[in-house]
Amino acid sequence: LQVGLQAQALGERLGGRPLRQYWALHTFLATAHLLHGHKREVEAIIDQLLAQQDDIHLIAQSGYLLMLGRVCWLSGRLTDARRVFEWLDPLQATETGPAARLRTVMFEGLLALAECHYPVAKRLLQSAVLLENELPFFNNFGSTRILLAAVYLKMELTADALAETSAALAEVAGQGAPG
Repeated sequence: LQVGLQAQALGERLGGRPLRQYWALHTFLATAHLLHGHKREVEAIIDQLLAQQDDIHLIAQSGYLLMLGRVCWLSGRLTDARRVFEWLDPLQATETGPAARLRTVMFEGLLALAECHYPVAKRLLQSAVLLENELPFFNNFGSTRILLAAVYLKMELTADALAETSAALAEVAGQGAPG
């Protein structure tokens, strides 16, 4: 959080904020503030980024949108999360490959979970797990298996939730990733 705040201050002192770097920094800052319980700061960042909707084509990358949507969801701003998801639609034609498809399916599954559409969330997140397995790198947007485990818990499928959690922990350990 401190490093992010220092980067933000430096960028402002230098007088410019390239949009992609600005979005990357602020979506990470919103996540850090959220983890620290700084609700007011999270709300301000979300409002600031959502106000830039007209410039979305300049930074249009599904990763940034997924991060913003996740912060909206975790902040209880489901309507805004849904709005951000709709911004992903035009990217379908320009971003290809398993990573882009994963982010879209993962985001859609997250929304289905948040809206208590558990069978839909289960189907989407099962697909997302398969897409995540195709990635040649670590999915730094969060584990699809953990989201799927949350769906299983909501559906009272405890054994399935434990199996997904165990698989997620094994993957993290195998990759040497934090988790």
